[in-house]
Amino acid sequence: MFVKFPILVSVYSGDTYLNSPTIGTTTIMGTSRNTGDLYSKTTWSEDTNENYTFIMNGTRAASPTVAASVALFLEACPALSWRDIRYLIAKHAKQIDTGNSTWVQNNASLWHSTDYGSGLIYAQGMIDDCTSSYINLAAEQNQTVTKIFDTPIPDDGSTLSFDINITDNIIKNETNVKTVKPNWKKKNIPR
Repeated sequence: MFVKFPILVSVYSGDTYLNSPTIGTTTIMGTSRNTGDLYSKTTWSEDTNENYTFIMNGTRAASPTVAASVALFLEACPALSWRDIRYLIAKHAKQIDTGNSTWVQNNASLWHSTDYGSGLIYAQGMIDDCTSSYINLAAEQNQTVTKIFDTPIPDDGSTLSFDINITDNIIKNETNVKTVKPNWKKKNIPR
């Protein structure tokens, strides 16, 4: 199992146009409907040519918004590594829904939520930072540490904890944990 933050950043996208704000966008010319009831209308009454839609929501709205923000960011600062991009996205994201109890601040003073990631993406903050005094992160360093358990792993739902000693002077910004289940049949060991 590899453990990572599942959400890096949030963007506006809406749930469905029937219950929340969504993103307006272009569509194939003449394919929207500007008349009818709430369930059949897909564009504004003023869109007489029916070339726009307001039913762009969810991932199909969020993905291009993040991609466009990162494209603007990379156009302004093309020498950034993927780590710089992730760091600056997290650093400049706007904390939203501050009453949500999942917000925690890490040792780098960055906020993170399991519901919203680092918050709402803020391209202007990323661009302002990288075009002024930003210094790229140092080259990535990795260290592999192996822990061999010399005690049985309980199967009653309880946990074991252990310390891992990292000897190099590195900044930890991501930890991957991989567990290996023994192949009892291959070793012919009774369970």
